[in-house]
Amino acid sequence: MVSILLPDFETSGLEDCFNFTYYSIAEFKITDLLNKSIIDGYVNNGELVIASNNQNFDTYEFLLVDRKLLLKLDKNLYYSLNAVHLSKYQTKSEDEHILFEIDLESCDINKLKQELLYNDILEKLEINFVWKPLSNDTCPSSIAKFFANLNYNVNAINNQSGTNYLFDLKFPKIPSTNKSEPYEWDEFIECIGMMMLGCDFEKNNCSSYELPGKIIQIGRGQIINFKGFIPHFILDKAFKEILKILKENSKLPYIALSSIPYVSFQKDFNAKTIIVSSENIHIAE
Repeated sequence: MVSILLPDFETSGLEDCFNFTYYSIAEFKITDLLNKSIIDGYVNNGELVIASNNQNFDTYEFLLVDRKLLLKLDKNLYYSLNAVHLSKYQTKSEDEHILFEIDLESCDINKLKQELLYNDILEKLEINFVWKPLSNDTCPSSIAKFFANLNYNVNAINNQSGTNYLFDLKFPKIPSTNKSEPYEWDEFIECIGMMMLGCDFEKNNCSSYELPGKIIQIGRGQIINFKGFIPHFILDKAFKEILKILKENSKLPYIALSSIPYVSFQKDFNAKTIIVSSENIHIAE
């Protein structure tokens, strides 16, 4: 999910960034990713993003992004696999889980597949996926056809969007890095987060909280929410559109964006609040 807080401007270009189709499979075997046809045809010929959609993580989850398979396994499950070759890709051990990062271009996919198939221990998971081919002449939906040919029931899904309008939007000024400022980044980000939730500080319907520091009067504003599977390259496209809006509206101080990750692990995919100004991009996790 992605939420964007901004004045009530024309946003059709921004909304178009999130207007795309992604796909889902209800019961997917992770070992079907260890397939030379997928690696050669899709991983190496565009940006393929596949994420398990396990809301109640128990035994394992995974993410395929940037040609790497990121895997999180319950420790008991991992030891049951007796996966000697998989152990070479371990990156982190937590209290109950072990994390792995597998480069699909250089790994021995046959050995990995054999280990992960051991006693058919790994359950099938629901996945979401999308592919951005290198060539504009190639149809992105061909990845759906590929999995359909493996006898999977593939569902096409469009992201959903909704807009909440704000009639008296006020932005707190971006804090300076100077420690003598009267408020700090944590307070600023907390304020932006509350505004994203639609809190009205004037009516005091949240708490006794007040807008921190100096205030910039914006006027009529909006919060646009996009719900669905949103990969990083869509966010990159949205950033360019946001910078375009800021360039065309030089008096606008910034636009705020928050994103919720599609996996529960991997530092680069933590939930983020992002403040985009014409001069800089500030990221808070």
